[in-house]
Amino acid sequence: MCSYYGVLFVYMVIFLVNHYLQFGTSMIILQIKGLMKSFYLPVILVALLPIFKAYTIKIEEKTLNTSLFIYVITIFVCSVVGIAFPTYRTGDRAGTVGLFHSANEIGAILCILSPFFIKGLLAEKFYISKGIIFVLFVYAILQVGTKVPYFGVMILIALLVGICLICAKVKKKSYLYKRAGLFFICFILIYGITGLTPVGENLTKIYGDIFPITMADIRKQPTQVVEIKNFEELKTTTVSGRNDYLKANKEKFASSDLYGKMMGISFVNKEEGQELKLTEMDYYDILFCNGIVGTILFAIPILVFAIAFLRYTMFHKSRIPLELIYSIGMAGAVALLAGHVIVSPAVSIYLVVIVLKYDFEIRQKEEVKVEI
Repeated sequence: MCSYYGVLFVYMVIFLVNHYLQFGTSMIILQIKGLMKSFYLPVILVALLPIFKAYTIKIEEKTLNTSLFIYVITIFVCSVVGIAFPTYRTGDRAGTVGLFHSANEIGAILCILSPFFIKGLLAEKFYISKGIIFVLFVYAILQVGTKVPYFGVMILIALLVGICLICAKVKKKSYLYKRAGLFFICFILIYGITGLTPVGENLTKIYGDIFPITMADIRKQPTQVVEIKNFEELKTTTVSGRNDYLKANKEKFASSDLYGKMMGISFVNKEEGQELKLTEMDYYDILFCNGIVGTILFAIPILVFAIAFLRYTMFHKSRIPLELIYSIGMAGAVALLAGHVIVSPAVSIYLVVIVLKYDFEIRQKEEVKVEI
C-alpha cells in the first residue's frame, strides 16, 4: 500500500511541477482537483481494503438501500415543493435533480444501486409500503431526465423477466412465471408513461416520437419527427455529442510530445489557457489527461483486486451474486458511454463499498465452511 502511494505521489509531483514550470500558479488548483478526481477510486480502494479485512467490517444491503432512498425522497420532495434544481442549467431539456449538483452523477448512483433495491423488495413478503417506495423510485428516475438511470432500470427489469422465465423452466418453480409477469407489467407501465415525464420529453427531442403518448399529444402539438440518417449520427446522438470532444482530445493527445503521451495532456487547454473540455467518457479522460503512466497507476490496484477476487471465488467455487455483476457491469458501460462514474468520487465510493462488501461476505462464507 505504501509503495503504491509513494509512486503515485511522485507521479503527481512531476505532473504539478511541469504545470508550474509552464504556467506558474495559474490554474494549478484545477490540476490538483483533476488529479484528485481521477485517482480517488484506486486510492480509496487501496485504503479501505486492509481496513475492511482488519476490522471485519460488514456492509448490510439495507445501508445501500437507505442511501438510495435518501436520493429518491430528496428528488421527490424537492420536485413536489418546487425547490429542486434543474437537471440542465441551459437549453430546453426537462428534469430536476433535487438539491444535488450533478444530474449525471445522481443518475449513475441510481443506476448502480438499483439491483440491490430490487433485490430488497423481493427478499420478503410484499407490503404496500414496498409498493409506495418502488413508485417513488420510478418517479425519481423519470424526473431526473437523464438517459442513464432510465435505461439502466429498464434493462434491469427486462433481464429480470428473462431470468425468471429461465429459472421457472429449469427449476420447475411456477411462482417465477408470476414474478416474470409482474416485472413485464411494470416494464410496460413505465414505458407507457415515460412520454409524459421529463426523461420522455428529452428522449423525444433526441429520437423522435418513440412513446405511445407524450406531452406533445396532451398539449395537442404537432408530432416531433427526428430523422437519423446514419449510424454515425445515431452514435453521436446516443452519447450526447461526446464523440466530438473525444475526437478533439484524441488529436491533442496523439500530437503531443513524449511527455504528453506518458504523463497526459493535463486538465488545461494549453492553447487557450483555460479548462480542457473533457470527453465525459471516463476511460478516455483518464488516458488523455493522465497519460500512459497515470492510466497504469489507476488500473493496477483495480486489476490486482479484481484478479484476486475472481481467483478466490473460482478456487472456492463461490457464486458471484447477480446484483453485483449487473451493478459493476452497468457501471463500466456507463463510464464508457456517459462518464461521471470512475472519475467521480460521489459515484466511485459506492463501487468500492459494493465490491468490498461482497469480497468480505464471500470470504466469510468460505471461512464458515472450513470451520464446519
